Order: sequence, then structure tokens, then C-alpha cells
Amino acid sequence: MLQLPTSLASIDFFVWSVARMSGDNNIPSENEMLYLVNVHRRLFLRKAFGINPDGTPVPNIEEFNDPPIKTYRAVKSPEQYAEIVRVLTYWGDDNFLATANEDDPRVFEIRRFRKENEANGYNYNSHFKLVHTENSDGTPRTILIHKKSNKIVLQMLDVFDVFLSAHSVLGHMKTERTLGALKPQYYSATEDLVKLFVSDCSVCHQKNSGIQKKKGARKPIISSEFRDRFQVDLIDMRTIRRRDVYGHMQRWIMTVKDHSTGFIYLVALPRKMAKFVAAELEKYFGLVGYPSIFHTGMFISSAFP
Repeated sequence: MLQLPTSLASIDFFVWSVARMSGDNNIPSENEMLYLVNVHRRLFLRKAFGINPDGTPVPNIEEFNDPPIKTYRAVKSPEQYAEIVRVLTYWGDDNFLATANEDDPRVFEIRRFRKENEANGYNYNSHFKLVHTENSDGTPRTILIHKKSNKIVLQMLDVFDVFLSAHSVLGHMKTERTLGALKPQYYSATEDLVKLFVSDCSVCHQKNSGIQKKKGARKPIISSEFRDRFQVDLIDMRTIRRRDVYGHMQRWIMTVKDHSTGFIYLVALPRKMAKFVAAELEKYFGLVGYPSIFHTGMFISSAFP
């Protein structure tokens, strides 16, 4: 069943994604996150379409010094969208007209309506169709579909919520991944619009803490047998995090290297936390045995407080 996400559902996805991605206890409050969503919504609608969240034009928009607003033919204004839906609702079916009796009053009404709306009606009917579905709360909803691509056509005020849902569920994976998730279902998802959306995403603007450069070891370490010395470290993958086959977001890679043979064991971790590191080390040591020397990197002080 085709459904468009509602504004509240999109915000819930955003709140969930921020909480999942935060590696510390400084998680913004719900009110702060809702504020960030509303600011993002206002910026996107202004830069993309020159409108406010209520659909009214932004007054004195030239004062914001934004880049020129492009024309996105794949996205309809609320007025255009409503007019297309109205025309197609009463346009009637060609097969019905071809087989029905001319005395049927429905035939008369359809022909009358088509005559009154022939300026745009035939164009609308050749490019679009309607699908009647339901919202999550059971209320009816009519969705506009582009016939050739069989994808959903969005109106301007729906674009932000749809993009926010896809972007948050993916873990804020920038333009290419977000567009890849939207394109199969939404006709209105264009690269320029998604890039504009991502450019003002507050979560995407968060910077990971830098890693201070250290001088390497001056004295070489010599090991002659397997398990003489294991070296373990964590690699920060938060900027290109991925979900595993169970749907859990993985942000770190733990490496365990045997210094003598060079054998390396890699495993993904959701967080830089002691319980995750210890659980994976227990699995590995249970398989190959314990080392004589266990050499940890600088991560040990933060992963094991």
C-alpha cells in the first residue's frame, strides 16, 4: 500500500536517528530537535521554492541572498496539485465512455466536465493517474502518480517530510545515498533538491572530534610465534557508517592483529563502548586462544572508563 509519511512521522525518524548516532550523553532534548527540524524545513522550502511552511510566498526573498530558485517541473505547487487531482477525479474513464449507453447521465456529466476542462485535462490525463490509499491513522488519501515512471508526484509542502524520513532512516548518509533511496519510489526526487536538503541538515553538519597525531614507535617490536603479541585498535567509521544484516547501525571497526604472522581479525561495532569491545574479544579469544601480550591503542582509556 502506498503511503506518504506525515510531518510527525518524519520528525520521529529525525529524533530517532539523532539518538542512535550520538556517541555521548549530550543528546538534544525533544524540543530542541523539533526546533532544528522546523528551522531546516523553513530553510529548505525558502531556498527550493521560495515559500513558507504554510505555503505562502516568502516576502522580500531577495534579502536572503540565496542562489536563484530553480524550476522543478517534477514538483507541483499545492494549487497545481489540487487542480490536477480535481480534474482527474471527475475526468472519467475512456473505456466506460466507449461502452456505455449515450443516454446514461454519467456519460453526459463526463463529457460536460471534459469540455469545461479541456485546456489542461487531456494533458493531465496523459501524464498522471490517481491512487487512492490510506494514511497511517486510517484516513483516506489520494496520491498522484506519474504514468510513465509509475512513481509518486509530490507537492512542494510534502517534499521536506519525504526527504527527512529517507535521510534519517539511512543515518544521514549524504546526497547520493538519500537520492538512491528516494528515486525508485518518488518522481519528484531530483539530485538538486536532495543536495539542497542535505546542505542544511543540522545532523550532517556535526563534526566528529579530531584525532591527535602521535609519533610512531622508535623501537621495533619483534615477535616469533603466533599469539606472542596481539595488537587491538578501533577505526572510526562514523562518517560512513552502515547497517548490518540485522538492521543495526555500525560505526566502528575493531582490528585485532597478531604481530608475528600479520593475521588480522576485523569486526564492526555499533559504539565505542567497553561492553561491545569485550564481547567481540571474548569471541575471538575463545576461537584462537589468549595472547602472551595484549597491546591496546589509545582508545582503551575512553572505551574502558
